[in-house]
Amino acid sequence: MSRLVDSLSRFFGRVEILARGAEDDRKAAEQAQQRGHVLEARSHARALLAKVPGSPLGLALWADAAEQCWLDDEVVVALSQLVEQMPWRSEVWLRLGLAGLRSDWTHAPEALQRAAAATDDPAVARSALLQLADLDLLATKLQRAGRWLDRVPTHPSQPDPELALRRAECALALGDTERARDWAKQLGAERGDGRVRLVRAQLAELWPDDSVGADALSLALAAHILGAHGASNLLARLIANSRDAARVDRARRILRTAGEHDEPQWRAAFAMAEGRAADAREALLAGVREGDALAAHSLLSLATEQRDIDALRALAEQDAVSLSPGLRLLLDAADHRAEGRFREALDKLDGVTAKELRGWAEQCLQDLIATWVPDSTHEPANWNELLTQLGMAATELQRLDLIGPIEGLAVERERPLFVAVLGEFNAGKSTFLNALLGTDVAPTGIRPTTASLHWVAWAPDPFARVVVHKGSDRVVPHAELKQTLQQLREEGTELDRVLIYAPIERLKRIEILDTPGFNAPDLSHGEQARRGIAEAHVALWLLDGTAPLKDSERKVIEQVATAGVPIQVLVNKRDRVGEQDIERVMSYVETALADVGIVSLAPPVALSAQQALAGRLGDAGALQASNWSQVETLLADQVVNRCAELRERALRRKAAHIAGALAAEAKIQTAQAQQRAQQRRQRGEALRQLAARLQLAPAEREAVADVVLDALAPALRGLQADLRPLEAIENKRRDDPEVRGYLVNRTTERLVPVVVQAVVAQLDEELVQADWLTEPVRATFAGAAATQPRRLGGDALLATLDVALVACARALGREAHVYETTAVHSAIESRLEAIKHRFSQTAPEPPA
Repeated sequence: MSRLVDSLSRFFGRVEILARGAEDDRKAAEQAQQRGHVLEARSHARALLAKVPGSPLGLALWADAAEQCWLDDEVVVALSQLVEQMPWRSEVWLRLGLAGLRSDWTHAPEALQRAAAATDDPAVARSALLQLADLDLLATKLQRAGRWLDRVPTHPSQPDPELALRRAECALALGDTERARDWAKQLGAERGDGRVRLVRAQLAELWPDDSVGADALSLALAAHILGAHGASNLLARLIANSRDAARVDRARRILRTAGEHDEPQWRAAFAMAEGRAADAREALLAGVREGDALAAHSLLSLATEQRDIDALRALAEQDAVSLSPGLRLLLDAADHRAEGRFREALDKLDGVTAKELRGWAEQCLQDLIATWVPDSTHEPANWNELLTQLGMAATELQRLDLIGPIEGLAVERERPLFVAVLGEFNAGKSTFLNALLGTDVAPTGIRPTTASLHWVAWAPDPFARVVVHKGSDRVVPHAELKQTLQQLREEGTELDRVLIYAPIERLKRIEILDTPGFNAPDLSHGEQARRGIAEAHVALWLLDGTAPLKDSERKVIEQVATAGVPIQVLVNKRDRVGEQDIERVMSYVETALADVGIVSLAPPVALSAQQALAGRLGDAGALQASNWSQVETLLADQVVNRCAELRERALRRKAAHIAGALAAEAKIQTAQAQQRAQQRRQRGEALRQLAARLQLAPAEREAVADVVLDALAPALRGLQADLRPLEAIENKRRDDPEVRGYLVNRTTERLVPVVVQAVVAQLDEELVQADWLTEPVRATFAGAAATQPRRLGGDALLATLDVALVACARALGREAHVYETTAVHSAIESRLEAIKHRFSQTAPEPPA
């Protein structure tokens, strides 16, 4: 960097120096600096300041000499006094800020910000903006770093490696690897300094084919040797993950030569490369306990990569390294989960948005959901939490149609088990139901009589309720049910369902659905039967023993099994098959079921529902011949005694269906949000390009200014007329506040709208809003009018317009930042996917 004294006028403060007899000290200081005798130059500069305190030339000489002596504290003192006398000199602010950074001066960033605001020297402003961006990159204040970089003037068609490097670093830190890859293309093919090699190493890890002839490990090793910040952590991770013995050995030799091989960070990395994860973790923990910052950072990387929450907790307890917000959220979530505060844990996991941590957060989410849904259906899930999550998701996603089914699951948990009796018409389902009830109440016959669902439940007194579609219910005794149904059928009345209540003890634990036959001529019967399947917890499939498992039955029974409903197969009409053929029929049924992959809860049982009904009505011989006792035992063992398990299986099946529907909706809405975010990013990028266009060389701005000047011609004539009365006012009164206020008001009212409209038209009328530019343009023209003796014109107007265009560029840069968006992450989608995934893990496998 050139000497500061050279940028000051040789005559600046010389009179005072001559007057106080310090000219010899000035000459001696300059001559000593020219000869490279910096300590001598410093001594003469101090002597000059002793004779002429606060001399700008003396302070500049002292600052230059002290800087060459690496006495940055003295540089800060000298330049702090100098900027008080010359606050308009941006290069002094820059030198002060840089010296302040080297000496850890608290106000260094403020000095750099003053330099960055310079309009007289773009090179100084550029250097200050890059330094400010570097500071925020180191502090991981990435959004603000991006705003500094937005203000760095550049030309869209000319590569800017320094700016591209920082843009790439910022994009990598934000997880936007594609954008980082694009910026890195402007770095050129040369190897570059440590920071460039570090960026290339990070990208080579992601895209090995783009590594320009060097692998990620070699690039990271070079970046580490060159002292690039963060290179050590990357190198340690690459060594740990490498399975290339030759490259690992090369890194070992280089680090041993550098005397670093025995440091905990590297011992751990090489242990990981050799598959000794426990040794690596212990080495890093030992280093952390000893206060080794590098070991702490390496353990942090290891904990993140291995998803080791215990290592993360050890780091937090040692307070050896600051955890990122995302890691702190993961740790808090683990603590909340351990304390049983599941919802707080979920909220913490929702807040983990960093791309590199989302996989870990998803795993933690799945582990948490697993505590709600045990592996076995013998143990109930935590339905209170699960249904709360599903209800919240349905409300958030505006799937109000699913709120009813979700609430229905809560009610269903307390209800008896739903057992659906399925089969083709004339298989004997209603007769079987009557046998269960011990009374001939359900309608039977040759033609398909059950046109609606018959729901059998417990009540202290026997009665039936016929639910009529769009009509009044009919309540009748059991003995009158058949007659009532016949009458309603003849009247053409549409039934919704029939509820049969009976004081049978078994019905306190199970409720039975008698469904229409699937192959009934009326298609509505099949739809009613499918409704029964959707509601059922378990299905009793009744086969006609005289013609068991026809092709039509196989297709439907496969649909039931695929839906996840457990099936118990019963073979009816045993009395018609005959004892001599029943074994053959049962063997055929078992073989046929195995062929289609259907597994019955227990091996199929043959019975005669007709004989069982007669037996229940008093015929002891018929009851013995019906094999009803085996059916009763099977129902007790496989259905009644397994109520809790079968209900749990059904609840999980239904909840999984709801979670899947909600997850699909969340996925759609997330995709839409991502599309909107992409559109916002594109809009922000377009605004940044427009801002850059206005911040280019004066020739570029002049092209816009020429058009604006042409548009201003009528407004300038109008302004001239407005200000004509001021010509009669004496010169001494022209500085009167009222007169000056009138001048400013008429100037801004006449010119600002025209300037704004013309600038917007030159840029992009669809993209740029006039409101964004009005205030900066108004402030510029108001300031110019306030300092002019009369109306703006000539060179003053051109200068004002140039400043206004720069102000417009800054306004566009601010608006571009408004359109910056981070990656869209849907917490609802993640939760729903985790719930659906867990249900799929614990639900019974569907048949092959």
